[in-house]
Amino acid sequence: MRQATSQGAGLARVQALDLLRLVAVLGVILFHYGFRGPTAFNVTHVAVPELTWIARYGFLGVPIFFVISGFVIAYSAEGRTATTFAIARFSRIYPCFLFCMTLTFTVTRVRTAAFRHNICTMGGQSICHCDGLARDLYR
Repeated sequence: MRQATSQGAGLARVQALDLLRLVAVLGVILFHYGFRGPTAFNVTHVAVPELTWIARYGFLGVPIFFVISGFVIAYSAEGRTATTFAIARFSRIYPCFLFCMTLTFTVTRVRTAAFRHNICTMGGQSICHCDGLARDLYR
């Protein structure tokens, strides 16, 4: 069940937790692509009706993922000082943050107004609520 790894202070990686996180993420993805709509008051916009029976519960993947991730972070901190843990987390997260921030800034500055319009509409129908967001971002 455990596999040795070089991460942490010689701690073993718990593969079952990775599998549970994968299931949680897939549930959220299924919810967004298979069941796009409110789950209350019988008002729904179902993208894939055949998957409604399971996709409607995909939102539960978010708290499951966060609980598992909280455990994994605490588990990876075992045997470390607060300083070494903070440095390890920062050096792992910050480069990706900088890359994503730079990419987002570049893409939002390069895109044309037509592209911004096309990303929010498909076949004349609005597929997302980004009109206000686009207006605010691209003034």
